Amino acid sequence: MMTCPGPWRVLAGLGLPGLVLVLGGCGGEGTSEQQLRIDAASPTASSSAGGGSASPSSTTDPGSATPIPRDPPEGVFTRGLDPSSTESEAAVAQTWFSYWEEVTRMYREGGAEDRDTLYGLATGQAASGPLEYAEDMRADGNTQRGGGIGSITSIQVAGDTATVRSCFRDFSYDVDPDGDPVEIPANFFSTVDTLRREGPDWRLVTQTIPQEGVGRPCSYR
Repeated sequence: MMTCPGPWRVLAGLGLPGLVLVLGGCGGEGTSEQQLRIDAASPTASSSAGGGSASPSSTTDPGSATPIPRDPPEGVFTRGLDPSSTESEAAVAQTWFSYWEEVTRMYREGGAEDRDTLYGLATGQAASGPLEYAEDMRADGNTQRGGGIGSITSIQVAGDTATVRSCFRDFSYDVDPDGDPVEIPANFFSTVDTLRREGPDWRLVTQTIPQEGVGRPCSYR
């Protein structure tokens, strides 16, 4: 029997709770910022949802010579835009990108045996949510396919606290042991993530998905 995803599936898609529409019914629950349902779409349908262009004309991260692809490559989390301009902002961005790469790996493999890497990048909600979801995936025999691109739209650092706002282009989705999809990719979503400096290192602490950002195209390249 297929079960409804927990709030962290809404964040894992890129490995994230990649934002998705579950195939089948999940009635009887209220809607919160991290317990959302999307009423559309195939991977191509929601690219026009909400109107407007999905991306600006630039297709290269100003801080990198690597072009940002239009569609997420299969099986990986792709780093998108990085607006950091100071040493502190760059450290925050590095932690943020590394976190999503690790969560993507966990979901791709359908398990959470190696937790040390994640604990080195996150604590609290930002660590427990993906770990619980990965354990649920393993219990169901599910793995993840597709891929995602994560771009940082802004970084604000205030002392030992930082806020990262982001835009995801997400084609990731879970499949059952037979390889059949159990959900539809969200295509787009935005997050507001809080990080805290612990000694010399930054760690993700909390994450929020504003409801108005779900399924709406945003600038990721």
